[in-house]
Amino acid sequence: MTKNKLLILTATHGDEDFSIPIVQKIQKKFIFDWQISNPKALGKGVRFTDKDLNRSGPGNYKSKYYEERRAKKLITLAKKYEIVIDVHGTVSNTGCFIILSD
Repeated sequence: MTKNKLLILTATHGDEDFSIPIVQKIQKKFIFDWQISNPKALGKGVRFTDKDLNRSGPGNYKSKYYEERRAKKLITLAKKYEIVIDVHGTVSNTGCFIILSD
């Protein structure tokens, strides 16, 4: 199976909308797929609706919790890509950092 090249995930938390205009801007110059990770929380302007999406993997399609169902969907989608970038933000004083994984 041939994998797609790049998937960018934004708004894993509904209060991380800063990443959306950034991705929209770079999408004008580069070709990649893009998903809003937690559209329900984003629409409500809250960090999450039921559970933290970061802590909901590997997910479960049959869960009563939205974020667990969404996690399963995103993990299944991500497996179709060579590279996945998940853009996050925080109000904590952490400075800039990156986490790389296989």
